[in-house]
Amino acid sequence: MRTPSPASASPGPWVFVTGASSGIGRAMAQALCRGRYRVIATVRQEADIFRLKEELGPDVFPLLLDVTDEASRRDACASARALVGAEGLYALMNNAGIGVAGPVECLPLDALRHQFEVDVFAQIALVQLLLPLLRLGRYARAGRIVNTCSISDYTTMPFFGALCAAKQALHGLGDALRQELHSSGIHVVALEPASIKTQAMEKVKASSGTLLESMPSAQQQRYGGMLRQFIEKFAEMDRGGSPPSVVGETVRRILDADRPRSRYLTGRNGRLLSFLGRALPDSVFDALKRRMFGLPTRFGSESTRPPCG
Repeated sequence: MRTPSPASASPGPWVFVTGASSGIGRAMAQALCRGRYRVIATVRQEADIFRLKEELGPDVFPLLLDVTDEASRRDACASARALVGAEGLYALMNNAGIGVAGPVECLPLDALRHQFEVDVFAQIALVQLLLPLLRLGRYARAGRIVNTCSISDYTTMPFFGALCAAKQALHGLGDALRQELHSSGIHVVALEPASIKTQAMEKVKASSGTLLESMPSAQQQRYGGMLRQFIEKFAEMDRGGSPPSVVGETVRRILDADRPRSRYLTGRNGRLLSFLGRALPDSVFDALKRRMFGLPTRFGSESTRPPCG
């Protein structure tokens, strides 16, 4: 399937993008509007509706959506159905997400559940609601579901266990879905960003600081220095990452391709990290990551050692 050229008189295919107010989602919407797609862009704040419309023009159709709220999901999907009509939906970009950071030992289970609620359960709920629209109209046997996973498909980072686990779960569900939808002609793709420069790291810093303050003093002593060091090093990598527009252009390639691949790495360090994650033994790669993030490299070198038994 080839999309209409900018000179074409016919309107472009409909694409549903979640989390479009900033960062990667906003870059997706920008790139797709430039590519003559009509973008149903979901946001959480009403102010973002007017901002997106002003920035991206007549090919963007912003909708309010809280992906974790069932009624909000149903309302947004009903609005999408009214927009696309009999023409149907060409692609769903499952992009909305959050990042919970902290040591697994100290992570509140409610925070872990929320990570999975946003990054896994809400994404699958939208797939279930929008599949009828993907099977409808002129793109019925050429549609796409693109799940924003991450480089954590190849490697898990310390203190990002919740985020990495959720992204890996989404990837696993997407793998199953890809096989189940093969006979329908719908392609399921894992988008795997590596280092991308966005504002999301500021939210991670704030949430990790709040978690650290809530820890008992013994856990603060054990993990505080390591967590602060990790966040600082990770933020430094984030500042040196690729701009979100790189991901937007990758998404355009996915939607323009006749036969998209099942995985698309994008962003700085993606190829290197994926290669190392597949090529190195866990013990070697773990040691490399500890050194990369300035974490203790020897047993018993953390600030609090366990007592001898």
